[in-house]
This record gives sequence, structure tokens and C-alpha cells, in this order.
Amino acid sequence: MVQIKTERLLLRDFEADDWHAVYSYMSDPAHTEYYHIPVGGEENVRRLINEFIEWSGESPRQKYQLAIVLPEDGRVVGTVGLRVQNPELGEADLGVGLDPSEWSQGYAVEAATRMLEFGFDELKLHRVLAECIAENDAACKLVDRLGMREEGRFKNRRWMHDRWWDSLLFAILDSEWRERKE
Repeated sequence: MVQIKTERLLLRDFEADDWHAVYSYMSDPAHTEYYHIPVGGEENVRRLINEFIEWSGESPRQKYQLAIVLPEDGRVVGTVGLRVQNPELGEADLGVGLDPSEWSQGYAVEAATRMLEFGFDELKLHRVLAECIAENDAACKLVDRLGMREEGRFKNRRWMHDRWWDSLLFAILDSEWRERKE
């Protein structure tokens, strides 16, 4: 079981009962504005959480989709994930989703920073990628704050909300991460 502490947060593997909190914030239209996977209903969220739980039992483990928890009350306020896509190349993708009621608290930066540390220091990754909807200014600012640089633009990459959306690809190398930490 993975448990990673930050200054204000606990990042841990998901538990079955976490679906309630995830369903609550995933149902918020502010959260789904740039989210390309339809929430559907309670059953879909339960399936999603069960998938995260299954990932935690894989060996060797390649996917770390963790709950972002406020330690003072144990409330799940989001998710942060680091998913190894190519173990031979040491490449993974990073993603963060946060309850809109917790936006502008710095939680996303704190959780994602700690996941990058985990990826580069413990998983010995070489490269971490993040893909953002081009119009999602908050996500683009987040990856910029993490030191990730834009590597490309995908035209009409995602279909959601009855239209095509462009996405931007960002990345950071282990050497770039270490330079930032010095």
C-alpha cells in the first residue's frame, strides 16, 4: 500500500468507499468542463475506483493512481496519478484531478510535485509527460509551475461536449527535474 505524505496532504492508494467523494466532485460541471471521460453514474465511478484498486495490486506495479486526502479530516479531495507507459524507456504520464471546492489552495501543485519526486527518485523514471486540453489555462499553468515544457500541440485530439478540442503535450526529464531541485 502506497502512502506518501506532503506538507499538507496524504497521497494514498484508493479504498472502495472513496467512490462517494470522487463521485461528488466528478459530478460538478466545473470539474467536467475539460474532462474527456464521461462520469455517467455511480456505477461508473465505482468501476473507476475499483480499477485504481486493481492497479495497486499489480506486480510489477506500473500505475500509481492515488487519492489526495486532507489528513485532518480524512476527506478525499482529488486524485493524482503517475502511470508508467513504457518501462524500458522510463516514461510515464502524470495527471491530477481536484474537487473544484478545493481549487486555488495549491493542493494540485503540492500533490503533483510529490508524485514527480516519487517518479524520478523511487521509480527512476527518465521522462514524465502530461497532456492538457489547450483551453484549460489552469492545467497548463500547473504543468508550467512543475517545470514541464510544452513539446507539441495535437489538433482535434479529444472529442467531448459535442466538439473537438486541441491538446498540448508537456514533459520534463529527470535531468531537468534535478536541476530545478538544486
